[in-house]
Amino acid sequence: MEVIRESLIEQGLSASEVVQRSFYGWEFEVEYQAARFLVVLQFIDHWLLICDLKRSLLDRILFRDRTAAHEHVLKAIDRTLQSDSRFRGIAWLTQEQYASGANSAS
Repeated sequence: MEVIRESLIEQGLSASEVVQRSFYGWEFEVEYQAARFLVVLQFIDHWLLICDLKRSLLDRILFRDRTAAHEHVLKAIDRTLQSDSRFRGIAWLTQEQYASGANSAS
């Protein structure tokens, strides 16, 4: 998880320290263009990396669209994973695709 965090920082993103998430994984926060994201790595039956937008109350009230910032962070994560041979079988899924069982690597 520290490798991912450090790579994101090298790519110009701001990232908090990695902390233990309960008993099943680790997490850290990423900030880009005033948008904040929670990155969680957990193991259930397989490794799962989640990157969720943390929408503030003000973002919701003002209907701020953080899609471009979210895509930028996801692409930075993908560059990190693709450039390191320790990461294999990477599949990008929406929450709906994952919930439906479409979790095979592509």
